[in-house]
Amino acid sequence: MDKKVGHKRGNELLAKIALVIFLFSIGAFALKAIMEPERLVRYTPLVILHGVTMIAWMGMFAFQARLAAFGNLARHRNLGRRSPMVVTAMVASGMTVSWNLSQEFDRYEVLIGNVGIFATFIPLYIGAILFARSHRAAEHRQAMLLGNLALLGPAYARVFDAFDLPEFTAGPLQFILVPALAILLDKVSRGHVAKSTWWMLAFYFGVLIATVVVFLQVSPPI
Repeated sequence: MDKKVGHKRGNELLAKIALVIFLFSIGAFALKAIMEPERLVRYTPLVILHGVTMIAWMGMFAFQARLAAFGNLARHRNLGRRSPMVVTAMVASGMTVSWNLSQEFDRYEVLIGNVGIFATFIPLYIGAILFARSHRAAEHRQAMLLGNLALLGPAYARVFDAFDLPEFTAGPLQFILVPALAILLDKVSRGHVAKSTWWMLAFYFGVLIATVVVFLQVSPPI
């Protein structure tokens, strides 16, 4: 496959996936608020800050992917240089909220879940930055995709909770959806699945499995 054609197709596909991720995140949190409005009273300024920074990051991801798809790489890079501020605020507020909840209810499931999410996202985010600086666009796209898919855990949980679905089914969903999208992105942009993608997927699911194991150890017996 011609490299320029592959990059163009990869950027266009990532822009579409990023938009779906952004809209799904907004929809999931809005659905939870609509179906359980009584929980809005627990939305402290810190919780609101985390929600705003999370949506801001997802929006930035979608917008940057769209800029790349339309060839506006200068704006893409300029916006990317500002992303660490949003990411830092998102991670710091998210971990603080999780810690506060664990102390309030003496339950550590949410804290463990968020540690697992950020332990996946942060290395992939840093990797994406390093790939971009090394002009490895395909690896940059893949790391950004997998990093943002890792952040969807809370959104899955809110949708499943709103419809009274068993939350453990979100795990199998990730084992299908995440590799399917990663493989599709590589196939479209490269014509094959690169070794680096398999390594990123191994890292993603290694952290996920470790998180589930720890989660089961601290969860009260059913």
